[in-house]
Amino acid sequence: MMMARKAMEISTDFDLDLEDSTMMDTVPDNMTTQAPVSVDLGDFSEFEQGIEDITLKSEENIKALLYGPNGTGKTTISGTFPGPVLILDVNERGTRVLASEDGKCKKRAVDTFEMFVQAYWYLRSGKHDFKTVVIDNVTTLQEVAMRYIMNKEADFELSKDMDMPTRRDWGGLSQIMKRWLIDFRNLPMNVVFIAQEKRDKEEDLDSDDSSVYPQVTPSVRAILGAAVDIIGRTYVNEAVNAETGKTRTKFCLRIAPGPTYLAKIRLPIGAQTPKSIVNPTYDALIKIMNGGYKPKGESNGEI
Repeated sequence: MMMARKAMEISTDFDLDLEDSTMMDTVPDNMTTQAPVSVDLGDFSEFEQGIEDITLKSEENIKALLYGPNGTGKTTISGTFPGPVLILDVNERGTRVLASEDGKCKKRAVDTFEMFVQAYWYLRSGKHDFKTVVIDNVTTLQEVAMRYIMNKEADFELSKDMDMPTRRDWGGLSQIMKRWLIDFRNLPMNVVFIAQEKRDKEEDLDSDDSSVYPQVTPSVRAILGAAVDIIGRTYVNEAVNAETGKTRTKFCLRIAPGPTYLAKIRLPIGAQTPKSIVNPTYDALIKIMNGGYKPKGESNGEI
């Protein structure tokens, strides 16, 4: 007789057990099922207590994904978010641009996945003053997570090649990244994910036919894309003044979706958004998300 297939489950323990996160072919004979729970279908008082109004105050925390080439302002934009700001520096070491005398931004080096998980529990505890956390960056975090997974696999398979991830390793990566990225997204604070940029056509960097998106696996990109309020691509635009001949450099953030660049912003019904923001800040983003953007007729769609 065919045994029922058990659905895949993800361990909620601090130390993810990859053996428990894989699908079982059959349910063991000695495995018991949970007894049915009695529910009073006529008493909804506890459910009703959890219903709350959707207001600008209740939705004030922004969850954002910023990506783009190096040196285009991703970390700088993060530093404009409400402080104190905690930068989780995942082998990035690019926080010098946030140095200041007021100490608004602080950093914590995160070199292992265990440290990344510990950062989550610290922030979730609420025993801190931080209003914004920045994961800088998710591209490197993915590599750190893969090393963690492969090291756990090596504990069970001594002959494992640590330079060659298996299909099982990639599956484990998707599961572990999904769990912890969503947990970070759900923190009651502003959350900024930073990622490096990838193009489909590396040999033609100036082609508008290339698709441009955050440099993470497709599954992680899908998870983040659905989890955040904003997906913005940073870039630098240089314009020459016709009268003076001087070149003006503008740091920009593309937030309007299009066929080439992955971008997104959640807006109220009827609200509008520019294609890009010049010298982007948290205040500019929150104004647009609250429906405060009014077009002024700029041909390039920038503000």
